[in-house]
Amino acid sequence: MDNLENIVKPVIEYTKKNVRPKRFQHIENVVTLSHKLALALNLNPIEAIVSGYLHDSLKEEKSSNLIAIAKQYKMPLSDIDLANGHLLHGPVASLVAKSKFNILNKDVLDAIAYHTLGHKAMCNMAKVVFLSDCLEEDRDINYTYPIWISLLNLGKSNKKKFTKKFISNLNFNDYQLNVDKAILTACNQNIKYLIVENKIIHPQSIEARNYYLAKCLNLN
Repeated sequence: MDNLENIVKPVIEYTKKNVRPKRFQHIENVVTLSHKLALALNLNPIEAIVSGYLHDSLKEEKSSNLIAIAKQYKMPLSDIDLANGHLLHGPVASLVAKSKFNILNKDVLDAIAYHTLGHKAMCNMAKVVFLSDCLEEDRDINYTYPIWISLLNLGKSNKKKFTKKFISNLNFNDYQLNVDKAILTACNQNIKYLIVENKIIHPQSIEARNYYLAKCLNLN
């Protein structure tokens, strides 16, 4: 089933039942930005909406439940996955989306699966959801500012400029977007945070960061 328009409402209802209101607000912020960015990049906006609503649909599941579901679907799990089950909420949500809603669209499934850790050679829709998750309007500007600078291809800008109002009124067509550079910056920001917090860095995140670094340096 690839007629995604027919499942938008059930997807919204499913996600809303699974998460608290604050999390659902984050999800709606991601959907809004994903939709806007998808249009700017000439991608299917319905794919962005479905991916956005499902990306954190299992975010509040217990780690043990996510691991159990992953095993049920025979998903390969590393020691890091087993020790950090919360990181599976994206990949598991992708598997559930396929079985529950019969979503066969690979771009949508990858966007859901890769939104947290990133992935080398992400499809354009996965890039959109990954960046939208990082940049939605309620994120801390100290985290998002370098990513915005990279995405909008700006040399420098006033950090205070990036208010919720500015983001909501932003016209991506006014800028020469550099999506891959923004992904690299987001990966760097995420890894810096994990180092400061003395948390595990998943190899997939390191692989994604190195891939986009090489791509931005034209080494690939």
